[in-house]
Amino acid sequence: MLLSRQSVASLDAGLWDKPGVYVLVGTIAYGEKTEVRVGQSVKLKGRLESHVRSPPIPWWRALAVIRDTTVGFHSAQIGYIEGALADELRARPGIKLFEGKRDADTTLPTYERTALDAFVQTILEALKIVGVSLLSPANEGAEEEEISKPGATHTRVAGTISDLLSAGILSAGDGLEASQKNRTTGETRLAQAEVLASGQLRVDGVSYSSPSTALTRGLDVPAGNGWKGWKVAGTSTTLADLRDRLDTPAPDAV
Repeated sequence: MLLSRQSVASLDAGLWDKPGVYVLVGTIAYGEKTEVRVGQSVKLKGRLESHVRSPPIPWWRALAVIRDTTVGFHSAQIGYIEGALADELRARPGIKLFEGKRDADTTLPTYERTALDAFVQTILEALKIVGVSLLSPANEGAEEEEISKPGATHTRVAGTISDLLSAGILSAGDGLEASQKNRTTGETRLAQAEVLASGQLRVDGVSYSSPSTALTRGLDVPAGNGWKGWKVAGTSTTLADLRDRLDTPAPDAV
């Protein structure tokens, strides 16, 4: 629910004093970072009321989220959403994040985290509605390109992570690995990613739409080809190998 600071008192305590997550939104001004605070509480209305009395940031609007079911969220679930959401917002250049958790709780089973990730994406979309700029990190979402040889024109290769998920070639929760050796020091950098149901890759708590952006963030390198750099965990199969299967016809039945 999107609400103003003044309307917090009118929330139905029977409905809203339950486990949930919130985002406080500060002043939105063109060309300036928007201050936000992410938090969670087992009694959401009470926590929001405390922030009205003693605001942690100068906020005027808030987004409050509970689960509209008989069971509702439990504390581990709202802790996971808080951490994952804070990680997402921390990576956005137009956001100044206050007091968000540093890490998403990864102790929950993969299937449960995958379901909770949908709430994170919904919250991000709701923040866009109120005018919060959620520009992604540099190059995020850019189309993948491969270069056949120096000086050649760029060739765009069809296929996305979502296509691999739809085809059943990848599944949400699958792990990916990448590594790169520093030729000077001999040190090998390692990175891990998790495939999300949204078609994104999550690296160190942050979700990326572009495999190459996820790779460069994970390995902390200036550039890289994510389709060739990411491999299915424990194998030598790259994302590019999996993408090739999209265009490979199934063998005739014998």
